[in-house]
Amino acid sequence: AGPGKVLLVVLLLLLFAELPGTWLFDQDETRYAEIGREMLVSGDWVTPRLNGARYYEKPPVTFWVNGASLGLFGNNPYAARLPVRLAALGTAVLLLALGGRMGPPGTGTWAAALLLASPLAFAMARLDLTDGLLSFFLAAAFLSLREFLAAKAWTPRSTTWLAAAGL
Repeated sequence: AGPGKVLLVVLLLLLFAELPGTWLFDQDETRYAEIGREMLVSGDWVTPRLNGARYYEKPPVTFWVNGASLGLFGNNPYAARLPVRLAALGTAVLLLALGGRMGPPGTGTWAAALLLASPLAFAMARLDLTDGLLSFFLAAAFLSLREFLAAKAWTPRSTTWLAAAGL
């Protein structure tokens, strides 16, 4: 394994590691976790609520995945942060798979490693905020659009990439 792969594995281990006794400390983290918890408890997955009041300030996908994670893994900070960590992992996988086709061998590995080694990207991947999911979906859209444009012809494969970008 080359140095890029070793670095990537270490960063992924650090991404998913959490010290015992940690808690949600940012006011946004607690807000988004609570909205997901309220969706889970109430069974209402359509109307986001914070302390019973409707909360339409953010897109609901973060609340949906938070509620699902809390339902699967319990009401704890790790479960609340897990969807954002998985989104960071997904972004790294996209860079590995599609970024590797944009340059010499190892380009995808280094792109994923540099993403996770960037202080802001790494921090945002460990906090229960909307930014991590937004970054994943934007990266997926941009990389899908790049694959569509690289095809230079309308084929079933290229239109699949276009549909993925639109999704």
